[in-house]
Amino acid sequence: MVKFSVVSIFSVLLGSLITYINLTPQIIAKNKTLENHNTDVSTKIIVNKVNTTHSAYNQSDVELVKLTNFVQIAKIGTGFKQGLAAHNLANTMNFNQLSESLTMLFDLEKHDPKIKLSHIVRQKMLLIDPLSTAELYYAYFNLNLEPLDKSAPRTFRGILHDWALIDIKSALLFVQDNFHLKQQEYYFSYLLKDNHFKKSDYLFAQAELFSPAMQQKILRAKLDSMDPELVFEKLLALTMPSRERYYMFRTAIEKWQSSSADKYLSLQSMLISSNLGNREKERLINEVFIQWAYSDPESALAAVSEVKHGKHTTYITSIMSELAKKDGENAVLIAQSFSEQFGNEVIDTAISEWANYDPQAATLYIEKNGLTKNKSLLNKIAQTYGRKSPKEALQWADNINAPKSIFRNLSRSLIRSSPEAAQTYLDSVINQKAKSAMLSALIYEKSRYNIEEANTWLNQYNEYPDFKDAQQTLFHNWSRQNPQQAALALNQVTDIAQLENLIPSIASQWYKKDATATESWIRQLDNNKAKDLALFRIIIQEAPSDFEHAKMLISQIQDNKVAQRARKTLSHFEKNKGN
Repeated sequence: MVKFSVVSIFSVLLGSLITYINLTPQIIAKNKTLENHNTDVSTKIIVNKVNTTHSAYNQSDVELVKLTNFVQIAKIGTGFKQGLAAHNLANTMNFNQLSESLTMLFDLEKHDPKIKLSHIVRQKMLLIDPLSTAELYYAYFNLNLEPLDKSAPRTFRGILHDWALIDIKSALLFVQDNFHLKQQEYYFSYLLKDNHFKKSDYLFAQAELFSPAMQQKILRAKLDSMDPELVFEKLLALTMPSRERYYMFRTAIEKWQSSSADKYLSLQSMLISSNLGNREKERLINEVFIQWAYSDPESALAAVSEVKHGKHTTYITSIMSELAKKDGENAVLIAQSFSEQFGNEVIDTAISEWANYDPQAATLYIEKNGLTKNKSLLNKIAQTYGRKSPKEALQWADNINAPKSIFRNLSRSLIRSSPEAAQTYLDSVINQKAKSAMLSALIYEKSRYNIEEANTWLNQYNEYPDFKDAQQTLFHNWSRQNPQQAALALNQVTDIAQLENLIPSIASQWYKKDATATESWIRQLDNNKAKDLALFRIIIQEAPSDFEHAKMLISQIQDNKVAQRARKTLSHFEKNKGN
């Protein structure tokens, strides 16, 4: 007799045993309909599986283990030997013997979690008498009191699943007769998620009797097989979270192979007349246009103006996006044919959507067609191009001598992508607009995290033409973070006009934290104009909480025009504070 290696035979045996223990119910399900109660064919297959296991075992070097009770089996050292011995023993027992063994194993497993033999006995019992097996579990574990929180172990799930594969009607009847409503919904939901039961009309028919939440789960489970038009109908009738409805609507409409404009318009009319919220309606109508654009973009565009709900710009953007995915230049040509209906904005949208997929081609088109002065279009392109490749986008902006706002947007994009690359760009770029934009963007970003380090860093660029603008940005951030410290650092600011702008801003921020210290600081200022403007700002702030003190502060203002403005503001406040 040929002997096989222990490793190879062990693999065969283990595979056969697991197949028997874990997949027997699936074998049954494949050889009969879910509503069929005849298990003769299944039993023959199981016998064949058992014989295969024994045959493989007999050809191995593994010593045959035959024990007479499960207590002995539980003491066997290896999981494979233990499982096979339990399988062999279970095959020799009738249902009553199996029942007694099962309850004994429950106790053993309770005291030693390493022992896992009860499922082998349970599988055998289910094939003999599933109802009695379920009743035993129900009584032993007090399943009517089973908690419903997500972390609780679901003792009955395995029983229900395997029983349902054998006889789904009896399994569900047991659930309906023995569990309270929330438990019933839980177990029905559990089966609805299982692919084995996707075609069980009986399960879906019974589940329909439960709450709208259960009907939502039914719809999700049958989504792949249902007619999309029926899905739309149900989605609009059911109460469910908007996110869930959107997901299912999108899944259904992607399967909808309709080229009829009337059908798309009819669906949109259904959405508009539904009880959904306005934002949800707009979102779903937009999905209709996306699908429509995929098959007939020109027809979809022509229909936009017929839809009397939501923002037409949203729908146009979605249609153009679908067109640009396939052919950006064609998207622009189609947009041009609709410019009389929607204005030139539709062309800008087509080009900016094109830039989402091919920014180089879109920007080249802009240059070739003399559109580099279209600031609105350039801003849209910059947002898209900047996200994809900020360094390339900055080079493009330099090539076309773009406005400073474009460089500012692209600078922020490069900083988000790579602060080191942004620093290198600042030190190497020649274009003054680009340099200024990057300096402002970098100081804004740096001052968010460490204001003093940012200040030290900025001072190395004090010869730059736009240094003052960057310094202004720094101090505005500084005043929000630590106004007292910002006030002490104002001696670094040499420009009088800049000081007169910064002092009131710092005073306003500081006053929120320490009114007394702020007033003392203002009184010591040498710049009378800045002092008066700072007093005016804090008078406005003080009026709601201490009107009399705000009035008193006016006396410290030296400029009569500023003092008069303060009095008028307080007078207006006093008249309206009761309203």
